[in-house]
Amino acid sequence: MMWIIYNAGIYIYFILLLPYYLVNLLFREKYRAGLFSRFSMNAARVAEACQGTKTMWFHAVSVGEVLAVLPLIDAVQAKYPDYMIVLSTTTLASNRLAAARVSQNKIQVIYFPLDFTWAVRRMIDAVHPELIVLTETELWPNFLRCARQCFIPVVLVNGRISPASFKSYYAIRRFFCDFVQGITIFGMQSELYRDNIVKLGVDPSRVVIAGNLKYEAMGRGQEAKPEPRGLRSELGIPPDSVVIFGGSTHQGEEEILLDHFVSLRKKRDHVFLCLAPRHIERVQGIVGAAQQRGLRIERRSALQRAEHSPYDVMVLDTIGELSRLYATADVVFVGKSLSASGGQNILEPARWGKAVVFGPHMDNFQDEARVLIDGGGAVQVQDAAALGRVLDELTDDADRMKRMGASAAAVVDRYRGGVLEKNLSIIATAMQ
Repeated sequence: MMWIIYNAGIYIYFILLLPYYLVNLLFREKYRAGLFSRFSMNAARVAEACQGTKTMWFHAVSVGEVLAVLPLIDAVQAKYPDYMIVLSTTTLASNRLAAARVSQNKIQVIYFPLDFTWAVRRMIDAVHPELIVLTETELWPNFLRCARQCFIPVVLVNGRISPASFKSYYAIRRFFCDFVQGITIFGMQSELYRDNIVKLGVDPSRVVIAGNLKYEAMGRGQEAKPEPRGLRSELGIPPDSVVIFGGSTHQGEEEILLDHFVSLRKKRDHVFLCLAPRHIERVQGIVGAAQQRGLRIERRSALQRAEHSPYDVMVLDTIGELSRLYATADVVFVGKSLSASGGQNILEPARWGKAVVFGPHMDNFQDEARVLIDGGGAVQVQDAAALGRVLDELTDDADRMKRMGASAAAVVDRYRGGVLEKNLSIIATAMQ
């Protein structure tokens, strides 16, 4: 009965929201990108690319998951060189990043199909994987059911169950246990997430704690650690500035940071602000908000093309640079934690030894938040006013910012070791 309800529900949902999606198809690229792939209309092309070779299918939703899983894919290719890797993503940004980072012939990048039985079955038949590797909480019922019917083993790596997800799954835990039957091994990030998945009814013998791949990715990125002064010079940021960086910000958080920045500039004129919105299409609105406050603002893309006038605020409108540009900062506020909920990746600024600040809503990054706070590398604020006070205190205390930054980097180093090997072991076990 639950399968009937689920499948009826996704069709009803699709039909009701069809007008919304049709309008957005006309005006927003992220809705048009990969449209045919999401309905598996490119299955013939994928089948041709995978023909005559053994394949593994990895799935990573967004940019953070792609960056986390790439070192694991490298390790898998070294251990299983005869296999073609198919890497599916969900968002436009993650798909572009994956395509840019994987130039090898033995990696195919596609969009993950919508969870209609006919769409997922068609793509599974095209890829014909010998193993499917899912990341974090990407548990789609029809996809998992089709994989089980095709006798394809599935593993979950970097697994996590946030409090919101736990409540939702717990309400349908019988159905949850049904559609995850085909997952051979659940590789969870921490004991908390292991306990959550077991409470949902998964056999503990199928669950292991394998650590967080995002810690591992911190040390295995292709980029060398940028030299902050040289990077500041490249961007036209005065070398003696105290740089506040708002990373992966959501609606409302840029305005909060701009207001605090205006207040700080009244006390000290050597403060500089960088803003990196989670969704690039919001850049124009951020530019307008800064100009309304009398601030000079420049887009990152403009700095790449020509000489520019002095400015107070930089807004990042390029993809794939956020981690590197964090190196310019003295203190980083990580968004989707104050005016929105869930949080974003706080390990990226921590890896470069930056003082980290975030809001109260970190449900998707509970463990990372806890270890950074306990390690002295981060401060959690409860509201916009508290954020203003913390930024005021930190920008006036260079020694404290440096101590926090050193502590944040030490936390990342401490949790990095052995994670890749544990997750590779999960894949090897499933391949036996």
